[in-house]
Amino acid sequence: MNYLKLKHELNRSQRLGLDIDKHVAISAGAGTGKTTVMALRYIEHLLNIEQRATVLLPRSPRRPLQGPGSLRMPKREQIDLKEWGGLLPSECVAITFTNDAADELRHRIRTLLFEKQQDDDDPRINKEGLIEQMLSLLDDAPIGTIDSFFSSLLQPWMGLVNEDPTNQNVGDETRQLLTNLAIKTAWRIRNDNDAFEAGINTNQTKFIDSRNRLSLGLGGQFTAEKVLGELLSQSLFVEESELKINKLCSGGINKSDAIQNYIQNMILDISRSGLNKLDEVYNLGFNWLNGCTKFASDLDIANALQINSRYAALDDLIRSGLPEDDWEKLQWFSHFEYIITSENAFLKMDSKSSAMPYGMLPNSDKKWPSGINPRSAIKGTKNKERSKIEIKGVGEEISKLLGTPIFAQLRRMSYCAWLFNPIVGCPKHPEGSLRGAEIISQNFGVTPPENKLIASIPLQISLLDDLFNVQHGIQAILHKIKITRGMHDYSDIQRLAEDLLLARCPDVCRFLYPKKVIQALDSLSENPWEDLHIENALFLSSGNKKVLEDLSHRFEVVKLLRRRFRTFIIDEYQDTNPQQYRLLCRLFGKRKLEPGESPLPTSSWDPTICVVGDLKQSIFRFRQAQVTVMLKTISIIREINQIEMIGEKRLIELRKRQGVTEGFGRDPRPILSKSKTNKFVTGDILENKFKGSNENVLDYSLGDNDEILNHETQLERQQGHLKLSMNYRTDGGILLTFNEIFKDLFSEKNDYISGDWHARAQSLKPSSDLKNKSGKLEWILPTLIETENEEINDLSRPLNPFNNTLSKSYEKEHELLSARLFALIHGIDCRILGNNPEKIEWMKIPAQEKISPEEIMILVQKRTHISDLMSRLSNWGIPAVVDRKKGLLEQPIVRTLYDLLNSVVNPNDKTIMSSLLRSELVCFNDKQLHTFIKKIDKNKNLFELLLEFVEESPQKQMYARWNALCRTKDFVTLLEETLDFSDLLSIYSSSEDRQLAEQFISTVSVILSQVSGSGKLLMSNLEKLKQEGVDIPAKTLPLSGAIRVMTIHAAKGLQSKVVVLCGLFDDLHYSLNNITSKKLVVTPELMASQLKPWSSRDGVESGMWQLSKLLTKSQIQAETRRLLYVALTRVEKHLILVGGKNKSPPKMVNSNIINMSFKKQENPSLGEMIFSGIACNSIKNDNNPWLIPSEKSNLNLQPKELFHNSYFDTGLNSITIFHSLDCFPVNFEEGTPFYKILQEQKLLESNNLETEEINFSNKRELSLKLAPHKLDLAGRIVNSSCTEKCKKRQWSNANLGFDLHSLLAFCNKKELLKQGGFPSPADFGTIFHRLVEVGIGNPAKEENYDLPLTWKRNQKSKLLDKNIISEIINELLPSSADKNLTEKRLEVLSKLFEEGPLGELCSGKILQGLKIDGLLTEMPFECTIPINLDQTGIQLWTPYGIKRTAEIEGATISFSGRIDLVLALSDELNNKFLMAVDIKTEGSLHGFNENDEFNGTLLQFPNEDKENRFNLSDSEKELLTNHSFQLALYNNVLNLIQGTLNEGRTVLPPCIYVAASGRLISWDDSEQKIMQGNLNKLLIWIINSSINNEKINQNWKSISEDQESCENCSYDSENFNAQTKYAK
Repeated sequence: MNYLKLKHELNRSQRLGLDIDKHVAISAGAGTGKTTVMALRYIEHLLNIEQRATVLLPRSPRRPLQGPGSLRMPKREQIDLKEWGGLLPSECVAITFTNDAADELRHRIRTLLFEKQQDDDDPRINKEGLIEQMLSLLDDAPIGTIDSFFSSLLQPWMGLVNEDPTNQNVGDETRQLLTNLAIKTAWRIRNDNDAFEAGINTNQTKFIDSRNRLSLGLGGQFTAEKVLGELLSQSLFVEESELKINKLCSGGINKSDAIQNYIQNMILDISRSGLNKLDEVYNLGFNWLNGCTKFASDLDIANALQINSRYAALDDLIRSGLPEDDWEKLQWFSHFEYIITSENAFLKMDSKSSAMPYGMLPNSDKKWPSGINPRSAIKGTKNKERSKIEIKGVGEEISKLLGTPIFAQLRRMSYCAWLFNPIVGCPKHPEGSLRGAEIISQNFGVTPPENKLIASIPLQISLLDDLFNVQHGIQAILHKIKITRGMHDYSDIQRLAEDLLLARCPDVCRFLYPKKVIQALDSLSENPWEDLHIENALFLSSGNKKVLEDLSHRFEVVKLLRRRFRTFIIDEYQDTNPQQYRLLCRLFGKRKLEPGESPLPTSSWDPTICVVGDLKQSIFRFRQAQVTVMLKTISIIREINQIEMIGEKRLIELRKRQGVTEGFGRDPRPILSKSKTNKFVTGDILENKFKGSNENVLDYSLGDNDEILNHETQLERQQGHLKLSMNYRTDGGILLTFNEIFKDLFSEKNDYISGDWHARAQSLKPSSDLKNKSGKLEWILPTLIETENEEINDLSRPLNPFNNTLSKSYEKEHELLSARLFALIHGIDCRILGNNPEKIEWMKIPAQEKISPEEIMILVQKRTHISDLMSRLSNWGIPAVVDRKKGLLEQPIVRTLYDLLNSVVNPNDKTIMSSLLRSELVCFNDKQLHTFIKKIDKNKNLFELLLEFVEESPQKQMYARWNALCRTKDFVTLLEETLDFSDLLSIYSSSEDRQLAEQFISTVSVILSQVSGSGKLLMSNLEKLKQEGVDIPAKTLPLSGAIRVMTIHAAKGLQSKVVVLCGLFDDLHYSLNNITSKKLVVTPELMASQLKPWSSRDGVESGMWQLSKLLTKSQIQAETRRLLYVALTRVEKHLILVGGKNKSPPKMVNSNIINMSFKKQENPSLGEMIFSGIACNSIKNDNNPWLIPSEKSNLNLQPKELFHNSYFDTGLNSITIFHSLDCFPVNFEEGTPFYKILQEQKLLESNNLETEEINFSNKRELSLKLAPHKLDLAGRIVNSSCTEKCKKRQWSNANLGFDLHSLLAFCNKKELLKQGGFPSPADFGTIFHRLVEVGIGNPAKEENYDLPLTWKRNQKSKLLDKNIISEIINELLPSSADKNLTEKRLEVLSKLFEEGPLGELCSGKILQGLKIDGLLTEMPFECTIPINLDQTGIQLWTPYGIKRTAEIEGATISFSGRIDLVLALSDELNNKFLMAVDIKTEGSLHGFNENDEFNGTLLQFPNEDKENRFNLSDSEKELLTNHSFQLALYNNVLNLIQGTLNEGRTVLPPCIYVAASGRLISWDDSEQKIMQGNLNKLLIWIINSSINNEKINQNWKSISEDQESCENCSYDSENFNAQTKYAK
């Protein structure tokens, strides 16, 4: 065993997941180690030379790591990346669901690579530099979320698909505001011109007509707007529904017929199993009628047949027989149920049938009586006995049959069929064959009809069409709004990605391409990776050269993009939505082949695909994810693997070389032989395997524990579908219990409607180290105990919810839970109820190990009662934090700050001021408020009145500060200082409240930046968010040492030692009523809205509306079951369930039994689902207390008995039930807030209260961090003509990131804003720097031993290499810039470089007696400069005056950055030097003249002595002056580095390389010495400015007396706004 190094021992299923010779779909149960598999698979893709991706696919374009400084490893130890046989990180796409998951995966991959670097036992690593090269490439590898992946994919090609590039991502604060604006805009459109102006470029009339019809049909604009808002929020589902319908219409099929056939077929498909058993229902109905006829006289059947009775209707229905047509059968069954069930019960559509009450027809409806006498009218004892069997027995059998899941589903579908297309009339109904309803068409009259209404098929389809039309229109309006504001969100990125990958016709082409070409491109195949739609479009455009060339180019781009990637690993695939699926599949298609390359795979997919997910963990339907996507992908992967196993000869040969035969897979990791000869051990050598052996050939027929698998599982594995079931998270006993719960949870019997959105159970097996660990299960079950309701008038004593009949069930649950968690955390013994029925006895439960708070996670379905939970945890002294709350503006502390902000923005509004005065910040009572309002004069600033109203005190100073900041409009400072110096954080004392307040301040800051600092616009935006009911998610960070409280959704991917599941019997979070109240239901299969033209009447029924509701309800119920699975599988060792039935709380029976009603509900809660599973896992025993389905309606629980015997058939042997606070004999009682006030008051009134003046001096060192480029900005501010106060304020703004534009004397700001074609100066500078980094020549020689190897990498110049220039432009050029123009300018500047003094030096020539020994580009540095200054202090405003908070004795400023270029030089006497070079591209864009330097920019103007770097023109002196401080810093850095060496080099004055002229320029030694002194003075000024910093807002106006200077100041807001407007 010692010769096998097994760092990563995996089970057999995990190892099969590493098989990189096939596509793999991994169904990974919770806690089964999927991330480890993904990381190891990624590593194997990198290191394996022989794998599917390398054998079948050509290499992607590979860019070597170029440029000095790119790697520390010598070249002889590196591999040639262009020739590397494995994959590179840039070819491996890894997609995860969240950024955190992406970081975790990247970290694991990096860790594995580091392990490889330390090991010497992997024969594939034949050069030490390989792993370092892989690590370097990993930083830029496509590992991230799907949004970030497609965003990076788009970036270089943005100009191809987007005519209006945007640069700002829409935040939560803005998204809903834009959506609301789009909807309001849609309603203001009057004609086609208005529609076009709003952004609707086509079908304007159709949009207006559809909008108007919707408004009429939905009962007005208000309801219609709600529907439109829902349309936009579920746009992906809407588009998916429309795509399905459009595909049905292909081939010239009429749209109306296509929709009708689609819906009817959907209903029939769902109903199929019930239709196949309909004969059973017919026969029972027939038998019941025959039974009745035997007692015809007593039942008065003759009379019943003469009238419109239910009996006559049933007789008619049965005698007519079952129809042949399935659609007619459905309607026949609907009539059958309608006849034998009361109307109210029928319309409920419950799973349990209410048909045939007491075996007879319902007789409660006076309008439609049964028509026959009750069975009691039958005479004679024998006849009654016979009728009991032949009538009642058969009737009850009918009811029982109709209550089975199959017929419950058929009941719902048949009603949909009847409403959609009622072609079979109901017989003998008193109000006609339509059951008293009336079919309505489009024409809605003013007066509503009296009958119930059913929408006709044309009306239903017209409504659907109108919804699609309006959705397209509002999406276009919203797009125009976002473009106008320069914004985009993730949906725009995905839309543009669709355009780039030709998943549809690109928007930018819709005005250029003919209609037939557009239609062809919009007809993406059912197999999205195929290009048939593009080939068809190319054929149709063959007569139009311009279109053909454009489309051919776009198709070529798609093939090039596909060529970049050779493998995909996609995590959390169950949460993929259809649009993301289509986009990914577009990259799976056929790639571009170069001449001479091997043919592509014979199967459909080029890259090797691995998808990882768990259908049971798909809980993000609200993000429009669909489990059907994963099911479809699994099926495709199995099919493609089957094709490749049979028909792909290259793969067959590869398998043979690896010794892998049919029925086997392989683990591609190498196994070293005992002799360490760097050879692999084959599977044959390890035939006699021992425990822990790591043979690389794996038998598909064996499971993880060497068990023989069934044939279907073997086939799945062979075809690439693997199921990971070995759990490494949860203790074995509790896991086995969960398995039994999951079997019931995901059983088909619970399907509301059958469909492919249901998950099925997959048993999890505990790993070997967890197998014998039991785990714990507890149930916090507050029980109603009959006690006297104690009246407590003492406000200092807290109320005990168990002694208060008015307390809510959740209050009891939270209080009892808090007591239990307190005991857990402090290791306190507990007790449970004993067995004695006569009197209460207790059984002690000894405490075991103490549990740290951070090891506990509390999960909730919804946040309704979180505030109560947090309050009770706090009362017990338990630290806890909520991960996120929605509704930031509704948080109490935020509401107070909101009132203050509103008052400051509106200082003359008495209504707004009243809210502030009554808030916690001022605390006016009614009398004070009334007096204040009486003193108000018209238009008077109310803050000034407030100052007159209060006496001198610190509180008055706070109000005065508000007034001052109100005048300066410094809203952020106002909120920050109020938070710091008011009593607000004493009232809201939790860390969470502090975080919420800070988030609100941050939100205010964000919105202020978007509205140019306007207070009115700020409040307008915040008010809109409140009025529209929009929730800004409140975000708080978990604290160390605190319990985490979160929703189940937020807990996905996490785990905890102790998991608490709260609110077991709460109503489901997703209520169908909440969804249908919006009059729109959207599913991926179908979308529908309910017509309600008249507000006084119920809505119009329709089959589409009913079907959509049923589909939604079924999908919601299925997701809720998956939600429970996610909650339970977070547990490591200990699960605590919390809650009892809310409507019928548990009660005590005798002194030892807890009784709880437990009837089955139509919409089961999480608790009902859990205990239904427990019931199915119960031992069949008369003493079994657990509910057995359909047999009991009550649970009778004895805690002591269940502690010793859980009665579970499998898993845990014990369950602990805590029912009251008496279970926790903890002497702990928290005083009420009133009690605390009393204690404080007593302290203040005490005669013994003494105060002592405490003098202290807080002395400290001040440390600042500063970006090097900020130095020159600070220097320009210091050297300006502004006042000292102005300088400090400008520096404050600049240091906070409000630096708007640099001021260059030789470049007019307006001209800078006007320029077009080129990228921005900053972007151009980045591109030129990158070109120099990659292409600069280096004439270095090995003999300079004082230089590191990275300085001496000899390289000829590549600056003029057009391929290098083109690659860098593709990498870095923004989409808005002109590629050709930029490329041409770079070529000119490269030529200037090569012909200039720096180029000559880099080519090996001697210049002014100096030659290059070596060089380094982008030299990183970190340095700290100590500052000597006179003792000073930090001053801070407080309500008690300006305070000196600390004495500053010394200071340091730290810098970190990169020097563009450092030259190591020597002269003829072998004196050695270092010189920093800063590369500047100023003056090389606008105004640059490549043909005539005399008529170009000032920096182009020729110098007679070009090689003399000290001979400077005026513009060159100004350039050096503008950057003198940064150059001085570089000089300082090099001196510090050389000072640490024994034989350091002399540091020469730093240079600037002027790209516009090709010159090197520098101060001489004496001038540079002055600059170094100036740097020290500047650093002292920066320290002093930071110590006594005055906060200002962004719109602060310059106060300089020099008006001309202010007009050219980038901090003058009005001047800058005018420039920006001019630029637009």
